[in-house]
Amino acid sequence: MLPIIIHIAAVVVITALFIIGYIRQRYLYQLLFAIWAPTTLLRYLSNNKIYLIVLGVVQLLMFFLVIFALFRGRKEFDKDEPSEAAREENSLVDEDPADPVEEKLAEQEPEDPAASIQWENEQNS
Repeated sequence: MLPIIIHIAAVVVITALFIIGYIRQRYLYQLLFAIWAPTTLLRYLSNNKIYLIVLGVVQLLMFFLVIFALFRGRKEFDKDEPSEAAREENSLVDEDPADPVEEKLAEQEPEDPAASIQWENEQNS
């Protein structure tokens, strides 16, 4: 068993890191870890066997909640993250240099140089 001072220091650091992580990223498992870590210090309050069993059951439930939230959060993250095929498709669309407006203007512009000057004058007026 760890000395109590090291245990308290570790719990303070871990709790602070998970609270900061939760504030930045808002994943439920981070909040659950931030709650779960300090409950490990409750072990020092009593040596009553029933108290320790109840505390162990509570910590085991917290463990399963954290695991559930971790995998649930990963599924939601994967839904938000576009798939590799979708990213590739978007990159192909972005690489198309043709502007539809310029294409229409190019189609309307006559190829005869004399008509082109007249067409430009009409467009500018």
